[in-house]
Amino acid sequence: MKYFVSLLLLIAGSAYAQNPETLGYYLDRGAKPLTAGQVKKIFEGRTMSGLSQTGESKYELTYNTDGTFGGKVEQVASPHSTSRSQGTWTVDADGKFCINETLVDWNMKLTNCSYF
Repeated sequence: MKYFVSLLLLIAGSAYAQNPETLGYYLDRGAKPLTAGQVKKIFEGRTMSGLSQTGESKYELTYNTDGTFGGKVEQVASPHSTSRSQGTWTVDADGKFCINETLVDWNMKLTNCSYF
């Protein structure tokens, strides 16, 4: 399942990077976003790895059932470096998945939300 979800996220990220259409574009064409329960089931208690949407870094993160996550992010290009990653994740009633991430060793904070 770990590899399937990583592949799914990679494909979704690749499609997003190549197609600038909005979520509404796909919804108008019959796409259905995952429910909150479906999204939680994908992430809760799982470790996922893959490439970032830009392809500049790879990650391995464990999403705990208490809404926290941790792991590492590694920069692919030179200069090569790795940072510990930690933060929180949430899924709202509409199925929107959000993370608040701290890349500890790079002194960076990131927030990102997505629908699946």
